Amino acid sequence: MTKDKKRKSKPMDASLDLGASVTVDFDSCSGAVARAPLPETPIKEPSHKKGRNDDDGDEDLHSPLAMMIITSLKSVINERADILDKGIEEVKVSVEFLAEEIKDVKGNVERVDKRVTNAERRICDLESKVQDLSRYKRRWNLRLHGLPEQPGENVRQKVLDICEAVVPTFAGKSHELIDVVHRLGKVRSDDTLPSGKKKQPRGIILQFTMRYFRDALWKAAKNSPYLATHHLRFTEDLSPEDRVQRNKLWPLVERARQQGHRAYFVGPKAYIDVYLESLLKGTLPSSMTQGVINLIPKPQKDPAQLENWRPISLLNNDYKILAMIFAKRIKCVLDNIIDDFQSGFMKDRLIANNIRLVLDILDYSDMIPDDGFLFFLDFYKAFDSVEFPFILKSLNIFGFGPNFINAIQTLYNNANASIKLQHGTTHRFNIERGIRQGCPISPYLFLLPMQLLAIHIQNSNLKGISVTNQSI
Repeated sequence: MTKDKKRKSKPMDASLDLGASVTVDFDSCSGAVARAPLPETPIKEPSHKKGRNDDDGDEDLHSPLAMMIITSLKSVINERADILDKGIEEVKVSVEFLAEEIKDVKGNVERVDKRVTNAERRICDLESKVQDLSRYKRRWNLRLHGLPEQPGENVRQKVLDICEAVVPTFAGKSHELIDVVHRLGKVRSDDTLPSGKKKQPRGIILQFTMRYFRDALWKAAKNSPYLATHHLRFTEDLSPEDRVQRNKLWPLVERARQQGHRAYFVGPKAYIDVYLESLLKGTLPSSMTQGVINLIPKPQKDPAQLENWRPISLLNNDYKILAMIFAKRIKCVLDNIIDDFQSGFMKDRLIANNIRLVLDILDYSDMIPDDGFLFFLDFYKAFDSVEFPFILKSLNIFGFGPNFINAIQTLYNNANASIKLQHGTTHRFNIERGIRQGCPISPYLFLLPMQLLAIHIQNSNLKGISVTNQSI
């Protein structure tokens, strides 16, 4: 057997060393390339990575050490949770306590505020009463200014002589009429005066035993030639508050006097006789004749139509006060002039009564034996449709005096108005007809022409409806 055959008969060792050489007999392969088979590489599975849930991990978690740590952590967590819950409860209790305390404090503050408000109100009332008492006490007093000071002077006797010279009827009894006489303030030396300022004599206060004699001296002193010759003057004894109030009102009084009005003071109040002068002249000041018409839309009406707006006149307060005076006077006699069927603007009368009467007539029409009809009359722009001369004639017909009629005419003489717009007002225009909505006396003036119309209807051939032998 040749070596090749022996080599072929030998089985291939599976454990062939990869590093051994391989001999190939190219002659025996008859030109073909013969290669020895390579040994197979054993396949090794990759190692398995242990996860958290693997048995080994479970074994680690269930180990005594792990269980002891977990138990310890649980106890610590539970302990901390108990402490936290306890703290939360304590905080909750504290918050509720503080809320109650705040509520109590708030209630106390409100009570204190009410008490403070009441105390302030009482203090204001007491201060007002003190001022009134002081003002009332000062009504018995007068002050004299301009009498020179002399050392060791008998100021009381000097003042009595002056009072007797101003009011001769005081002669021989002025010492009984005047109770207290003394100079005001402390004696001032020349050193206390500013440089260049002349020393002025201190004023003198006079307190009378009776208010009558004080008023008599005050009235006579206003036009006394004796006081003018000796450069003396009497003034009212005003409190500091009244003096401040008078200083504020003085420009108004001075302007009124320049305009020819009679203006005067009574205590801290100023009075200007504008009303009496206006009624005598028959015309009001320009500020009282002016008005501003504010257009108010009627509800559920087309605002594009002019008749769907109510013209309300905004008038001067001085005008409204004067008109209110005459309105209250005319109200006293309207019950004797206006019939019962007129219920508008009348005291203790309701417009609903007339509506109820019409509805009752319709419901009980079968009880009316005669034929009849209902006549419904609606005045279009009622206040604007009445001619003012006819209102004056109505006043005369119903017996109002000439002074009252002249006063009403004064209210409407030279009346003018402007219309309020979104931005500003229109130019002023004179009111030639009607009465103004917004004037206190306008509703009562409107009733008089309506009463004349009712009288005219009653005197016509129209007869009222008879229901159960009663004429309506």
